[in-house]
Amino acid sequence: MKGNTMERFCVSCRRYAPKETLIRVTRTPDGIFLNGGPKVLGRSAYVCRKGACIDRAIEKRLLQKSLKSPVSDEIFCALEEERIDG
Repeated sequence: MKGNTMERFCVSCRRYAPKETLIRVTRTPDGIFLNGGPKVLGRSAYVCRKGACIDRAIEKRLLQKSLKSPVSDEIFCALEEERIDG
């Protein structure tokens, strides 16, 4: 946390950014959720909304490694819809 802004780490570009600017992927006992909100508790990973970060996270299996669980194609499709540059 820097100042009053909560920052999180992007698993793709490895940079810290304000939590609100990142996509949160959370693994719970019930499954994997995208941007589940603050009420969803579990192991989380964050990815920038930039297309390059999303592409790298998918290609290099960075979400699977961070969440220590397989990630479905549905989550990858939802990530693609969240990208800001195409």
